[in-house]
Amino acid sequence: MNELELTAYLRAKRLDVTFRELYTAAFMSVMAALFFCFLLKEDVEHFKILIWIILIFKAAIIESIVTHLYRKQKLKASLKQWEVIHSLSSLFTALSWAILSFVMIGVDVAILNYVYITLVLAVALAGAFANIAFEKTAILYIVIVVASIMIRTLIEQQDYYIWYIALQTLFVFYCARMLTIFSRTYYKAELSSVRLEKQLALEKQLQEEKLKSIQSAKLASLGEMAAGISHEINNPLSLLRGRIDMLKDMSEQMDLENNQIDEFLKSAIKSTDRINKIIQSMKNLSRMKDEVEYSEFQLIDVVEDVKTLVIHRLKQYQIELKIEMSAFNVVADKSEISQVFLNLINNAIDAIESLDHPLWIKVKSEEKDNEYLVHVIDSGSGIPQDIADKLFLPFFTSKDVGKGTGLGLSLSKNLMNRNQGELYYNDQAQNTCFTVVFPKKMKV
Repeated sequence: MNELELTAYLRAKRLDVTFRELYTAAFMSVMAALFFCFLLKEDVEHFKILIWIILIFKAAIIESIVTHLYRKQKLKASLKQWEVIHSLSSLFTALSWAILSFVMIGVDVAILNYVYITLVLAVALAGAFANIAFEKTAILYIVIVVASIMIRTLIEQQDYYIWYIALQTLFVFYCARMLTIFSRTYYKAELSSVRLEKQLALEKQLQEEKLKSIQSAKLASLGEMAAGISHEINNPLSLLRGRIDMLKDMSEQMDLENNQIDEFLKSAIKSTDRINKIIQSMKNLSRMKDEVEYSEFQLIDVVEDVKTLVIHRLKQYQIELKIEMSAFNVVADKSEISQVFLNLINNAIDAIESLDHPLWIKVKSEEKDNEYLVHVIDSGSGIPQDIADKLFLPFFTSKDVGKGTGLGLSLSKNLMNRNQGELYYNDQAQNTCFTVVFPKKMKV
């Protein structure tokens, strides 16, 4: 949203807020007028009071009708036209209250004059601040009402009337100045608020898109491994079914011994545990969430789970995965860390699958003063500098067309940042190496 669109949006919002309060303002105006009419009935001719109260009612009705038309959108008008309509209806209300000064000509009851001055000035200020969003209308409102008091003062020319007019003029200038300051400050505050609102909405949208990208990468990883995972599940299932069939045949022949039953049961339990581990690893990986869910866990367990998911690819290309890690705990989001290591190990497999044997991947841990380092190293000879500089850019991939999404390393780096860690390409290693860093203590 550019500045022009932002200004138009803000004008529309201010107009909407103003119209939303006009019903209340019109009602209060009428009630104040009726109250003062009750005070005036003994000292002012009734037809003057009637004319004035009719004008007040008319102004209130006009404001109510305009508000109704705006809120129901029954009158097709542009934003500028609505602003003009609002200003005209407000200024008509100001003129209606200004008429009171002429109704009061000749009234010399002190208490009535005090109430009159207080009421008119209160209406002038209330009307001006009600239109604070529209600077010129607010200033005109107060000028019209106070000018009527000045005219009455000139007509009656009582003692010190020149001083009264001077004070009233100063009052108008002071109010105009204050209204200008308040109006512009109000506008700037609203502008900042709208900008912040739009920025937060944009950040939320970016966060949602980022979450979708992470989930897409997860599903892409699972999709690439689907055949291998089905094979890994099928093997223990076949073994389990074979053991059950053997157990059934031996049961029918009544040729069962305790040691055979124990062997069959252990084999069945081992097979079901393997299937459960594979499924649990897939569930942990595929979870979708918009906030980091911190928990404490042993990092080596995560790497072992990831190994379960890629074991078929490792066997397919005869790659040895060595896990040389000490048992230490980290505090992070377990599923997101699983995604990071899955991406790194899958990338390593893709990078070395066509190289000469022996092929190997090593996951090695190292402990420093305030952090744990985990190096994912493969038997490759490193990455050229021009490619290494672009590795973590979104959608950059050095793989063949259709083989990579270009999101794996970018999302992995973002996931590590979300978990207060770090991921970088280690160009100091002899072989291709990516280093994952975990803080020993989380920053609160």
